[in-house]
Amino acid sequence: MSIKSVICTLLKEAMNYEYDSIDDLPPVLHQQTPHVSPTWLPRSIACVFIGGHSIIAAIHPVTAIGGVVCAIVALRKYSLDKPLYKSNPHAYARSYKYLRAGKTTAIIGLSISALWLSILILGIFSAAVNTNSRYDRYDDYNYDNDPWENFDDYDY
Repeated sequence: MSIKSVICTLLKEAMNYEYDSIDDLPPVLHQQTPHVSPTWLPRSIACVFIGGHSIIAAIHPVTAIGGVVCAIVALRKYSLDKPLYKSNPHAYARSYKYLRAGKTTAIIGLSISALWLSILILGIFSAAVNTNSRYDRYDDYNYDNDPWENFDDYDY
């Protein structure tokens, strides 16, 4: 029994098809359908994905730089797909919602990352400026009027 006859037998039993040979089977489905123009912007899903990751990276101050990078990449993907949407707004209306969501999440992630980075830079700057400030309070001590100077009442 050949493979072709097994396939035809299975088709006859499972789907009630009456094909005698594999050559009588209908053509593959993708060969029957005409080419449909794309309705998705090519970078819309990536824009949402990377924009969401910019918020996740922006939550922690250590990864705030990664949040800035992800937000800039997502905004760049938005700017590349915006002219394509304007060329045919009706065809890309559904995916443009994802593109706008990606832009919104990228802006939120960028603002949170910028806030963390500004706090981090301000903390580093203030630590660099005030490195000796904790020792300055000992310089104002008046050693001339030391109350413990003449204290000799020790019990040995």
